[in-house]
Amino acid sequence: MTPVEKPSALNRARKKKAAAIKAEGEFARQLKSILVFQEIDKQSADKMDNSFRPKKTIYALTGERLKMKDIAFVIKLKGFTGLYRLFSAYHADCHTNERGEPVVVFQRRS
Repeated sequence: MTPVEKPSALNRARKKKAAAIKAEGEFARQLKSILVFQEIDKQSADKMDNSFRPKKTIYALTGERLKMKDIAFVIKLKGFTGLYRLFSAYHADCHTNERGEPVVVFQRRS
């Protein structure tokens, strides 16, 4: 299992096709806010990436209200197209560890 602590490490692990990726702490808390996009499709991802009003476009396409800090976090993950690539290759599970901190585990899809 590959541990990651920042967006660039997650992108690198995805490109190397790691079997499992694990995020803990604050980074997992940020990832938890975008797990609603696990079922994103390519066309929606492209529309959200190219929008001049991302908050309104995201709400219109998904019904989810995101804060600007969450949208900025998505941009660090190479935008919504990067999320599409991540979630098409991995399935994410979120749980808490013994200290009560969130843990997000990505398992590679077969």
